[in-house]
Amino acid sequence: MKGWRTALPLAVGLASPDLAAAMEHGASTAVSYADLDLSKQADARRLRARAGKAIRSLCTQPRQGVLASPAEILCRRAAMVKAQAQIERAVALAVDRRSLTQSRLATAATR
Repeated sequence: MKGWRTALPLAVGLASPDLAAAMEHGASTAVSYADLDLSKQADARRLRARAGKAIRSLCTQPRQGVLASPAEILCRRAAMVKAQAQIERAVALAVDRRSLTQSRLATAATR
C-alpha cells in the first residue's frame, strides 16, 4: 500500500535515568510499511512485528545476563503503547480506504 503514510515514527519515552542519557533528544525510528496492505490481517501482524523489533532495538541496554532489565522492559512497554495507537490508526485508514474503493467499484459495476 503506497501513498499517504508509509512509515510509523516510533518515539521512545524516557523510562529510566539509564535510558535518559541515551535518549536525551528522544530516540525514534521509522518503521516502513510501504510494501504492506494493512487492510489484510497478515500484513497488519507483520507491521506489529516490525514495530516490536524496532522497539527492542531502541530500548536495548547493556546486560549482565540474558534477561532484560526492568528499565528496558518499561521502555518497551511504553513504546509499544505509543506504537500500537499509531498502528491501529494506520490499519483503520487502510480498511476504510479498501471499503470505500470496493464500494465505488460495486457502484460502478451496477451502472
